[in-house]
Amino acid sequence: MQVLESLRKIVADFLKGKEGYEVAVNNFIKELQKTLLKADVNVKLVQQLTNNIRENALKLKPPPYISRQEWFIKIVYDELSNLFGGD
Repeated sequence: MQVLESLRKIVADFLKGKEGYEVAVNNFIKELQKTLLKADVNVKLVQQLTNNIRENALKLKPPPYISRQEWFIKIVYDELSNLFGGD
């Protein structure tokens, strides 16, 4: 399975998840770690990325006009963009 396909599945599973937010975040991170490691991304980089995502997702509060799920996806997008050198 390609990385992009895997990421889409992980995001879709997160968005339709029925568990609590913290459990969903931790499940997402576990699957993201597996996907990135299978894609041969450096272990330290994966750990740094997922630690940043977890910290921001669980400690920062979303603005009132955005849902927690949308906020989480934005955090993931921003961290992946930073990792891959995006804007």
